[in-house]
Amino acid sequence: MNAIRIATLALVLLLAGLTCLPAATQGPGDGFSVTYKSPAAPQLRLKSLDGGEYDLSTVKGRVVVVSFWATWCPPCIEELPTMQKLWEETRDQGLDVLAVNVGEPADRIRQFLHEFEPELTFPILRDPDGEAFQAWGVRGLPKTYVVNKRGQVIYEAEGGRNMNSEHIRERLRALINE
Repeated sequence: MNAIRIATLALVLLLAGLTCLPAATQGPGDGFSVTYKSPAAPQLRLKSLDGGEYDLSTVKGRVVVVSFWATWCPPCIEELPTMQKLWEETRDQGLDVLAVNVGEPADRIRQFLHEFEPELTFPILRDPDGEAFQAWGVRGLPKTYVVNKRGQVIYEAEGGRNMNSEHIRERLRALINE
């Protein structure tokens, strides 16, 4: 990535007021809100950390959880293991879980991920230039979206959360079973 792209991404993040949002308190709800008019999900075609490519438009028929995160964000760090557990227990039922890292070099992400036990095995995507970050309207991290089988954004949430809460699982099961 050249210096101009790095400067542009830094400016976008600064102007967007990007913050690391605290973990959401999860009482009776799960912190997810229904997305107004359920718009079509923005394009998401990114390289994964392992070198593959992921294209959201090719997975219609599956429910997808998309979470934007960064290694410097404590709530993101707390949320990632709960995403792993969710993915392990639901991937065969029609759910994909994606973590989109915003603006960090691959080597830094890999080094950071080696600290997790158990290892995170769900797809980790890279958004080095912040294009997906902008397209999805992210303002703070972590930011999580739930996309239904028809490719519509149904739910969104800001701040970290336990992705294994019963409320979240109930919502995801309902979408999987539609």
